[in-house]
Amino acid sequence: MVESIDVAIAHDRNALEMDAARRRARTTKAPPVRDKDQAVDNTLVTLAALLSHYAQSEVEPSTAASILATLFPVSVSHHTQLPFVEQSAANERVLSVLEGPTHKAWLDAHGITPLTKQLRAKHEEFAAALRFRDAQTAPSWDDVKAAREIGQDLYLKVVVQILASFIDDPDQRSAMMQPIWAQNEQIQAYRRQRRRPVDINPDSGEPLEDEDQDGADVQAEAEPEPPAELQIDANPNNEG
Repeated sequence: MVESIDVAIAHDRNALEMDAARRRARTTKAPPVRDKDQAVDNTLVTLAALLSHYAQSEVEPSTAASILATLFPVSVSHHTQLPFVEQSAANERVLSVLEGPTHKAWLDAHGITPLTKQLRAKHEEFAAALRFRDAQTAPSWDDVKAAREIGQDLYLKVVVQILASFIDDPDQRSAMMQPIWAQNEQIQAYRRQRRRPVDINPDSGEPLEDEDQDGADVQAEAEPEPPAELQIDANPNNEG
């Protein structure tokens, strides 16, 4: 049983180290990508506002309204809130319309072409930053989640061994299970306080502060990556 406990704790530490490496990579890589994305978003919003202005002053059928609907079928805000990879593809689609021959004369006549060139330049910077970020080697959220699932199995195995070993000795069984119960109570209490899952240090049993909490500049793109605890939990895949 002692060996099983040691294996579970060692795996727990490794999973925490993996997640720390993932978060460090996010801290290093995310801000430049996000800054480039914001520059693209600002240009897209300006473009949409200009086309909307022309659409209001044109008689039907409005070329500006047609272009606007083609560029942003849902809305410009929907476009700018897409995850980075999806927005990169959407940017290319927008640029293919703006740089294509269909509306070239109208766009030139209405002063849109310089804005198109600016969008192309900003998008290329964003795409390059995104490619650089994705080329970096660091554990992914899927890697961390898989490690945590294995950790859950290892801890559950320890619980089963405790129950089997002390099936006829409820006092000893309770004494062996008490640290696990106490730690789960800490997790639940801290969860209620923070209203989000929290990692627990397997050595001290203390909650680990989320390094992303105080840094909005470390916030991920529009795809969720919340942490989940490593200890015994009814839902080991919980992402918040």
